[in-house]
Amino acid sequence: MREACVTDVQRINFHNLETAALKRYRRFYKLPDVGPNSSKDQLVMAVGRHFMAQVCPAVSVIAEGVDFLARVICHRGIFDWWC
Repeated sequence: MREACVTDVQRINFHNLETAALKRYRRFYKLPDVGPNSSKDQLVMAVGRHFMAQVCPAVSVIAEGVDFLARVICHRGIFDWWC
């Protein structure tokens, strides 16, 4: 079963991002509803809509996060007995 990555309770304030970051997001994901000369408010709305529409499998996201942390811990030698 696939779940939305961000629930209705959790909201992200994209206004906190700089305009340059919003433009990079627009370019990377090729958002069709905003142009290169869009205002920050237009970018915030488009990025927010796109971000909220993303769906991810929660179990695999958690598993990838745990795997990443395990690699970091082993690489830094924090828990040599565990690696």
